[in-house]
Amino acid sequence: MIVDDHSAVRMGLKQLIEQIPNLEVIGEASTGEIAYDCYTKLMPDLVIIDLSMPGVGGVESIRKILSRKESPKIIVYTMHDEIIHVRKAMEAGASAYVLKSENVDDLILAIEKVMSSQRYLSEVVAQKLAIESVSEDILPIERLSAREYEVFCFLVKGMKVGEIAKLLAISSKTVATYQTQLKQKLHINSSVDLVIHAVKSGILSLEKQGNSL
Repeated sequence: MIVDDHSAVRMGLKQLIEQIPNLEVIGEASTGEIAYDCYTKLMPDLVIIDLSMPGVGGVESIRKILSRKESPKIIVYTMHDEIIHVRKAMEAGASAYVLKSENVDDLILAIEKVMSSQRYLSEVVAQKLAIESVSEDILPIERLSAREYEVFCFLVKGMKVGEIAKLLAISSKTVATYQTQLKQKLHINSSVDLVIHAVKSGILSLEKQGNSL
């Protein structure tokens, strides 16, 4: 199954994947919500998913899909090369993280590795992780739990507690608790502090503040 909010990307991936022996695209989705519904109906063995989509983002979609008893292999296929995205996606359960900026052969290799129960990272991503592993500089945002991170991303998009609760299918009280926890961990006192953390971590760029994760 292919999950990406750009139809041209889905079309290109479908043409590529169906050239690989024993693989067939049986479903497509443009949002995380549609992806989950599609997955429960079709039960594909492999899901290729972007991180930036309207509504529920890629990380939460990965977590939700993998909460099922029979879960698929998941490859993240995205433009985001920031380490925070890589860590959160892999923590959510992704088996591979591939950059759209790399050669398409990188994705094919990732598919081969993942379907053989191996993990895979694009070379650029692997190098960044290696460099970070020997660095003592750990961003405070990396200490957030997966759910705190999701709530953080939605808050950065300007969403209200009630909206986040509805999207994540949890209570507003629970969202408020996560909000309090992440504010304490990040020492956030205002919306300005929120944006500063988002920009520093690469979650938000000043030029593209509308991106969802």
